Amino acid sequence: MGNRAAGYCFWRLLLLELCTVGCAAGAAVRGSNNGDALPESIPSAPGTLPHFLVEPEDSYIIKSNPIAMRCRAMPSMQIFFKCNGEWVHQNEHVSVESVDETTGLKIREVMINVSRQQVEDFHGPEDYWCQCVAWSHLGTSKSRKASVRIACKWTIQMKL
Repeated sequence: MGNRAAGYCFWRLLLLELCTVGCAAGAAVRGSNNGDALPESIPSAPGTLPHFLVEPEDSYIIKSNPIAMRCRAMPSMQIFFKCNGEWVHQNEHVSVESVDETTGLKIREVMINVSRQQVEDFHGPEDYWCQCVAWSHLGTSKSRKASVRIACKWTIQMKL
C-alpha cells in the first residue's frame, strides 16, 4: 500500500507540474503580440452582465429642438431604449456595434431622439423618462432613468 500511495503522489505531482508549466507557457504565448493569439485576460461574455459605459442624461428640450439620448454597454448582444415603461420602436433607434480592443467583448451603443411633442403628449405621475436595457448571455442590465423636461423661458417686466 505504501508503494501505491507513493506512486499516486508522484503522478499527481508530475501532473500538477505539467499543468503549471503548460499553463504558464500558454499564457506567455497568448499574451504575446501575435495577431492570432488572444490575451488570456478576456472575460467570458456568457459570464458577464452588461455594464453601462455611457448612460442617458437628464435633458431639457429648448424650443422645438429634439434632444438626443444615448447609451453604451459592454458586453451586449442587444440594447434598446424604454421610455415611460414602453419600448421605443426599433426603427427609432440608431445602433452602433464595436469591439473593445482590450477585452475583445462586443460594445453596443444606441441613440434616440425625443421630441417636444412626445414630452407634451405624456400625461403621467412623473416626468417623461427614458432608460436603456442591455442584454448579454447572462441576463439584462438597466441604465439609470433620465428625465426629459421642456425648458421654460421666463420674462419679467418691470414698470418704472
